[in-house]
Amino acid sequence: HGKNASSNKATTWYGFSVYFPSQHTKFSGRDKSLFFQLHGGKDRNGEPNRVPPLALLLKEDAFQVDYSWDANERSISTRGQGQESFDVPVVMSDYKDRWVDVVIQVRSDPFEEKGFVKMWFNGKQLVNLSNIQIGYNDKNGLYPSYGWYTAKRAHVLIMYLDEIRHVE
Repeated sequence: HGKNASSNKATTWYGFSVYFPSQHTKFSGRDKSLFFQLHGGKDRNGEPNRVPPLALLLKEDAFQVDYSWDANERSISTRGQGQESFDVPVVMSDYKDRWVDVVIQVRSDPFEEKGFVKMWFNGKQLVNLSNIQIGYNDKNGLYPSYGWYTAKRAHVLIMYLDEIRHVE
């Protein structure tokens, strides 16, 4: 895990190198596994644990991007006020058995459609979402988490991370 952004309306950059060995990143059917996420820093007011405001998942033939938001001062739902999800179709062999440099820029804004998410893989921009609500109305800003977050799978999943960077 990394440190919280200074506010719930911050612009942050995350960079890391990841290696997905094909022998240990096999998926069956509709399997998918989360490998990067931004968490909300829930307030101490009885809020439930909530889905990550930003999640990046690996699938058999795509990267899946999920994002969510909640402008309420006290969230009552684990899902927030809104949630969106989409796939970025890719040829997965381009991203396995080699080091891949990932750069993510996020401007959180849970109140208005003034946030954005941009993602680059090996210097190629694959995601450019603008004018979106993203994040939660918390006293602390979002914080990153790296590594597999996965449910029971038919195959063992292994990945390697290096060069983790984070700046606001």
